[in-house]
This record gives sequence, C-alpha cells and structure tokens, in this order.
Amino acid sequence: MLASFALRGEHDADFGNSLAGRYDVTKAFALRGALQNGLRAPSPRQQHFTSTSTNFISGMPFEISTFRPSDAVVIALGARPLEAEKSVNLSFGAVLRLDTVSITVDAYKIDIKNRIVLSENLTAANVRDTLRRSATARHDGCARHTNTYQQVTRLFARDCHGVW
Repeated sequence: MLASFALRGEHDADFGNSLAGRYDVTKAFALRGALQNGLRAPSPRQQHFTSTSTNFISGMPFEISTFRPSDAVVIALGARPLEAEKSVNLSFGAVLRLDTVSITVDAYKIDIKNRIVLSENLTAANVRDTLRRSATARHDGCARHTNTYQQVTRLFARDCHGVW
C-alpha cells in the first residue's frame, strides 16, 4: 500500500489566504480539504452610483434616489462608509476511483461578513423630512449600498464520471 500527501498554502495581501491538502489513502481513494479566507472591496459602482427614478408604491408615485454611501444626505440617515466583504471558506471531500468510474463527494461552508447590497426603498416620514431638508431636488425616498448582513452558504455536492 502506497499513501501520498500534498499540502499547498498561498498568501496574497490583496485577496486573502489559502491552505489546501490532499491525502491519497490508496490509489483508489483520496481525501481532500481546503481552508481559505478572502475579501472583496466595494466596486466603483457600489461606491459612486447615483440615480433617480419614479417608483409606484401602493399606486402612488415616489421619486426614489439612490445615493452614494458617502453622500451627506444618507450620512444624515445613519449611513457609514462601505467596508470590504470578508469570507471564510471551508471544504472537505473524498474521491473514489473504480476502474473507469470516478465518484466524488464534497461539502462546503462559506461565511461572508459585511455583505454589500442595495438597501430597500426608504420612504418613512422621517426619511422624507431629512431628504427635503438636505437635498436640492424633491425626493420622496432613497436607497443606498450598505453592508447589511452576514451570509452563510452550505453545500453538499456529489458527482460521478465514467469513461466508456
């Protein structure tokens, strides 16, 4: 019986770190896994996008403006500068090779913190009052990109390949 082991690590100051390993228990069976962390900076669109459109809410027209996260209007409503999304990925799997068939089973868990999304349309009375006091144009509501929540993804995958 011959067993082999491989381990690879990477470090990138801009994107994160990675550690991956594989252990060939036998010629027909292997275990593999990886641990990674990373980040994604806010895109230029998320940092600088602005627009105004008419949205109909309960049949009534509302002028909704999307403001930059750094705009004084949304800062007055509690906006903070966007932070980079940060993630931690963990995966584990097994490979079984039988003559012309290869079967793989993998499990993944991905945690993302500071997920950047476009907010809902904010149209409450206090929002409209703040907009009317701060903005040069008439606005009935606003939206903005924000770091709002954490996301956890779990995935179980299996695959079978064969050569005929």
